[in-house]
Amino acid sequence: MVPVCVNYDRLFDSRYLSNEIISGKFQNFNIAELMYYIYKTRPGKLGKTFVKYAEPINLYDYIDKYKDD
Repeated sequence: MVPVCVNYDRLFDSRYLSNEIISGKFQNFNIAELMYYIYKTRPGKLGKTFVKYAEPINLYDYIDKYKDD
């Protein structure tokens, strides 16, 4: 397994984030709503995406090491 981190220089869920901060309540957020928002955003206004890959993890070794925990 290869751990992957995807970061954006723009928050696509900022509407949800601001509502959560103001109300103190978590709102359900799904991938369909995110994809719709990205689709409706004007071309060239999506910002940059940064992808980082970590060292691969052997799942069999990891499970053997932590199976008692």
